[in-house]
Amino acid sequence: MKPNSLTFIAATSVLFTLAPTAAQAQEDAPASPGSPSIVVEGRKQEVREELKNLIEVEDDQLARFESEFCPKVIGFDPEWTPILEQLIRDNVVAVGMKVEPAPCKPTAVVIFSHDPQDLVKGLRQRMPGLFEGMPIPQLDRLTGEARGAYSWRAVDMRSRDGITLQPAGDIGGSPSQAKIVRNAAGSRLVSSVRYDIVNSYLVLDLERTPGMSLNQIAAFATMHLLLDLTERAPEVSRSTSILRLFSGDDPETLPPELSRFDRLTLEGLYRIRFNNVSASQQRSRMVKHISQNEAEE
Repeated sequence: MKPNSLTFIAATSVLFTLAPTAAQAQEDAPASPGSPSIVVEGRKQEVREELKNLIEVEDDQLARFESEFCPKVIGFDPEWTPILEQLIRDNVVAVGMKVEPAPCKPTAVVIFSHDPQDLVKGLRQRMPGLFEGMPIPQLDRLTGEARGAYSWRAVDMRSRDGITLQPAGDIGGSPSQAKIVRNAAGSRLVSSVRYDIVNSYLVLDLERTPGMSLNQIAAFATMHLLLDLTERAPEVSRSTSILRLFSGDDPETLPPELSRFDRLTLEGLYRIRFNNVSASQQRSRMVKHISQNEAEE
């Protein structure tokens, strides 16, 4: 079934406003293989690998929203749309991110369609700016496979203080994507730039929503809107993760909201004050937060 033309028009009208901007080591005695410290370190390494599989790296950093988060839902039941938007807002605030008061210019859009693949292909053809910066092979993979959910994000390199960087222009007579960084910090611990998610897009198959609760859909959307997820995120995520919601799993077997690991992953990234550090440092902070809180209730 083709997506409702009114849905496409509504999506287009909104998306036209969303063009992407542009521990000290300790010398303790060797621990035995079964010691608690070995077990803990092994568990931390597992979590670190999970995060590597889930979240994209932008030039050795993990991108996140820094400001101006404003969710918008299109193509859903008008009665439930404001409730779904509010649930997304509540999730975002709960993990440490600020949300723009409504009404506001949408920066995170969720579109429901009876034919999401066709809709995304249409957006690619009619609004290519929405996919700016995405390599062609990645874009082909995004639109070339029928699935229940399609998501992508516009990520912009900015100064460590969030200032939009000016393009360097042509270098040696050839066009360049380089940007000018002023007042660069001479430090090995922090970077002079950071990577901001400036817009997030999520297209969902309306035909797969029966049996799903609004809380589940809002939690799924929250993960996709706040994290720069890898293409393989749904399939490599834990069996208890809400990321599996549109992958064919029975909604009744999945958590009614963000799973504990889902929530801690978001908190670990968004409750860090400064984000202009390496991906390794970011993951280490996230692993610490997850390992300290995962077993607690």
